[in-house]
Amino acid sequence: MSDAGKLVEARDLDVRFVTRDATIRAVNGVSFDLAARETLCILGESGSGKSVTLRALMRLNPPRRTVIEGSLRVGGHDLIAAKERTLSDIRGSVVSMIFQEPMTALDPVFTIGRQIRETILRHEPVSRAEADHRALELLELVQIPSARRRLDAYPHELSGGLRQRAMIAIALSCRPKLLLADEPTTALDATVQIQILLLLKRLQAELGMGGDLRDPRPRRGRRDRRPGGGDVCRALRGGRPGERPDARTAASLHARPAGGHGARPAARAAADHHPRRAAQSRASAAGLRFRAPLLVRRGGLPPRGA
Repeated sequence: MSDAGKLVEARDLDVRFVTRDATIRAVNGVSFDLAARETLCILGESGSGKSVTLRALMRLNPPRRTVIEGSLRVGGHDLIAAKERTLSDIRGSVVSMIFQEPMTALDPVFTIGRQIRETILRHEPVSRAEADHRALELLELVQIPSARRRLDAYPHELSGGLRQRAMIAIALSCRPKLLLADEPTTALDATVQIQILLLLKRLQAELGMGGDLRDPRPRRGRRDRRPGGGDVCRALRGGRPGERPDARTAASLHARPAGGHGARPAARAAADHHPRRAAQSRASAAGLRFRAPLLVRRGGLPPRGA
């Protein structure tokens, strides 16, 4: 693959979380390339560094605790050397992410239409009416029924499948070159999982995007060329790159996970941070300014002075 045709180029990517007590090496020496219209599927057990790798592609890991080394270029931009102002412009327009759980990624106090409109207005010089029209087109693009009515719906009023489709619409709102999907079907039933994956594949072909899919489970089926449904697959073990898995090696990878799905590995514990900062990182992914939620006491009463 020529340098001109590379959408993502990662070389010897290292991600460390530094605390007073310890330094956690979450990702060690990961290298990969990704071209436009190509899908990269990252497989691995819990704590192997999949989410940390995806968040590094948007610089969403906690900035004060994270050290990133190596080379990382996305859409021609050097993400390691980029300043925060440049990153804010890149997020959403060049690279965007579909988060694992849309119920926590979507803002519960704003309608779906407003959240899409706000993302568009942040990155493109369009009027509010044009942004509203684009929001309607996006909901229709991701096949949400009664799309005009859903613009005024809040996240809790939608089913899990519709929330995930709304999350996809927000991620696509500024026509990114690269779409990251962090386990986009985890909380959905099997039928809806297939619908979401087929939708992502169709949108990728229509919009010409590159895709980076994090998936903890290999898919089995006669039509699957790759264990995760991607054009290229990579396996991670303990933050280190493993073999390029076929369906058999992917199945064995998950049959005896090194990290253990029931445990909370040190890398994940170090990456976890306060819920407020988690909400800030989700807002940053769309290039938006974080709004502090209303504080509520136990019993549902707001604190004094709120």
